[in-house]
Amino acid sequence: ELKDGEEPNPPEEILILRMLQLMCEGHYLPNQDIMREQPLNTISYNLLDDFVSYLNSLSRLPCRTSTCAGIRLTALILEVIQGPCEGNQVHFAMNTELVEALNRLNRAKVTHDCVEDEEIELKKTSIDIFQGLVEGQGEKSGVYDRILSIVHLDIILLMSKNASFTGVNENAEPTEEQLILQTECVVLLQTLCNFRPSLYDELGISRRVEDIVGSGTAMIEIIWRNDIHRRFFYVPRICDYLAKSSKDSLVENVDRSNAENKLIDFLNRSHDLYREVKHQQLLTEMNLSRVFSLTNQNRATWISFVLAVVLNGFFISDYSYRTGEPTISDWVNNVTTYINATQTVVALFTLILWLVVRTPVIYQSYLASNVSRLEAVLYTATDGMTLYYVIYLGISLLGVFVENYYVSLLLLDIVVKDATTRAVLNAVITPWKALAMGALLQAFVIYIYAFYSFYFFRSDIAPLCDTLTLCLKFTLSYGFQNGGGIADSYEHSTGNRLIMDLTFFCVVLVILLNVVFGMIIDTFSSLRAERERKILDTNNRCFICGIDKQIFDRSSDEPDGYKSHIKIDHNMWNYLYFIFLLWEQDKDDDDGMEQYVRRAIAANEIVFFPANKAVRLEQIVSPTELVRRDLMGSVDMMESNLNSKFDEFQGEISSMLYQLMQSLKQDTLQPSAPPPTATEIILEFNDDVADDITAITDSSYMIAATSTHINTNIELGIVDMKGLTMSVTELLSLKCKIVVNSMTTFDINASKVDKNKVVAFEDTWCTLPSDVSNVEVSVFNNSAMRSKAVQSASSMGEAKLLSSIVVNLDQIRQAAGTDTEYATVSMKSDSSTPFLITLKVRPAK
Repeated sequence: ELKDGEEPNPPEEILILRMLQLMCEGHYLPNQDIMREQPLNTISYNLLDDFVSYLNSLSRLPCRTSTCAGIRLTALILEVIQGPCEGNQVHFAMNTELVEALNRLNRAKVTHDCVEDEEIELKKTSIDIFQGLVEGQGEKSGVYDRILSIVHLDIILLMSKNASFTGVNENAEPTEEQLILQTECVVLLQTLCNFRPSLYDELGISRRVEDIVGSGTAMIEIIWRNDIHRRFFYVPRICDYLAKSSKDSLVENVDRSNAENKLIDFLNRSHDLYREVKHQQLLTEMNLSRVFSLTNQNRATWISFVLAVVLNGFFISDYSYRTGEPTISDWVNNVTTYINATQTVVALFTLILWLVVRTPVIYQSYLASNVSRLEAVLYTATDGMTLYYVIYLGISLLGVFVENYYVSLLLLDIVVKDATTRAVLNAVITPWKALAMGALLQAFVIYIYAFYSFYFFRSDIAPLCDTLTLCLKFTLSYGFQNGGGIADSYEHSTGNRLIMDLTFFCVVLVILLNVVFGMIIDTFSSLRAERERKILDTNNRCFICGIDKQIFDRSSDEPDGYKSHIKIDHNMWNYLYFIFLLWEQDKDDDDGMEQYVRRAIAANEIVFFPANKAVRLEQIVSPTELVRRDLMGSVDMMESNLNSKFDEFQGEISSMLYQLMQSLKQDTLQPSAPPPTATEIILEFNDDVADDITAITDSSYMIAATSTHINTNIELGIVDMKGLTMSVTELLSLKCKIVVNSMTTFDINASKVDKNKVVAFEDTWCTLPSDVSNVEVSVFNNSAMRSKAVQSASSMGEAKLLSSIVVNLDQIRQAAGTDTEYATVSMKSDSSTPFLITLKVRPAK
């Protein structure tokens, strides 16, 4: 136990763990596999077993030094399975006591010299290991069953709640590290419940995702390994700095031309938003965020605009020509002076806020686009909004120190604040090239009419047309102002000027002027239609998957299915928060899914977004599908029962046939050869007998052997079994039943499977009396698997008979008479299906 202020000093060899961890960084699969086996070496060492052995020892030593060593060791174990590395996952789960060691770590409390933060870190890593073991495992994987049979779900459920699981400060507010651990426990429980839905009811966990998401926990759906996955995660606190105005700007300005461009633009804009929140975090650390924030900057602009409206309201109500000049009363002048000064101060404050809050972000954006620092400074200084706030302040100062009529210009700020008024201005700005060419054509046409008026009709409007310049000004001014064109400025005539007056009216006023107006109106209409389309897309189509609102509403049993979907399943801000989470954490800490998403973002790819997919829709089952599933379940159950009864009948027939063959051959069999003197006895089938028996049944293996009967009580056990071509999960579920008679049976379960698929059995001995000459050893595939976890009865399968062996005990008793502690007897078949079982025998005690 360490003294106060003393730091733990793990052995120097602990650096080897860090070296091995670095070898596997980035989920490098070849090095991960090398930890388990070295196929090119003469002797292969399995380091995974050593890791678990070391962790077992550390989990039994409650002290700070063992905790620090455990943190490094669990980090290594996590690194060798993430990616995922399926070979290491299976070995850890099936062939080691890793889950048991993790259970002890999770149940440990802060005792002796242990530190709370270090214990939390160790528990978090242990939960991450559980997630790493099942990462990428399919629904039929035995890893899930193995973990559920051992893991202590009660302690994980406790850690997922807002309780003090460290034993310190039970009433204190959870720290961020505790909240992260709680979230990781929620994620693990949801993963296990998705595999075995009955756990929802048994553990008292809500099936509604709405009850899980919240309190710092969010959920998204991701396409990974050609399947859609739900991912729960802890929302980093940096997301709190994202301003509402920034969210509104993204929703309004994102490219919605199609679903693909929308998501690509969303990824592009996420970089700028991340720079924004990082800068706001810096201001918070400098204790400046209460003043300098985007929220305050937005409020300041509205205050400035309201003051400008109030000022102009006073001017409208009181301005008059009292003394031959425009003046206002003294009290109004005093009030407007103070308001004008206040408005100028607010405008100055707005500019300062912009320079402090937004300008550094703009500068960083330019640097990120690979421009020089000087160019970035110039581009930032000439940014449109920066210049706008400088001009705004300048106009405010002119209103204070020069004349009041400058204040009226500040009302145009509404164009910046409102999208509709901005659309009116854009209707003129957007088609500026077409409008410019139309205006140029009009200017040329008016010049032509002015020239002809100067030559032929100057006397009708003298002296306004004494020079060509005056005539051009007259034609341009009066031609547009008069409803009938320049003819309204002349005396009406039906003489030579008639053609010019009519053509001017038709060409200039009717055709050219309306063409210009038409371009503006068409542009405004298209902008309005585009805006309506954006609003429709925003309100009636999921931003992430692009599925229409009506599909969710019709498919949901609850009202507002679409709202629940965009709030819980495909919340666009949760995807942004997950991206922020990836950028906040070290890339070496990524699991397989996080690494996949990080690389996709770096390549500006949207493959991880669930386009046209949603778990909520996939979970919906039609009545026809429910009936089909019920029928299939009934058929499967009947088939399983029939197979089980057939296997039992087959075993009985095999036993009867064997007894019949023994009776028929009893008179012709020769005395057995004396037993060998070696401790191990190999009994081989006679080829003719084996062929005959195989012809009767493929699943029966029998031994016909006779020898001198020895009147001895013996104890019989099973060492191992090899030769069965089955998966590791199925081999672990094997059970041998030794049948002495109808009333006496012994069950021995498989305990371990090595890499060569040799099945080791429990160390159990069966006492056989001297009057027993034959026993039957039957091999079953027990799909129930000795479950220790809570599981529903419907998930328990029935044991299936694989084979039966009838063992003659005469030679077995001879082996039991050796001087060793016990002897082994191997029995094998040379038929078409190899099968070898090793029995152990000793005299009864």
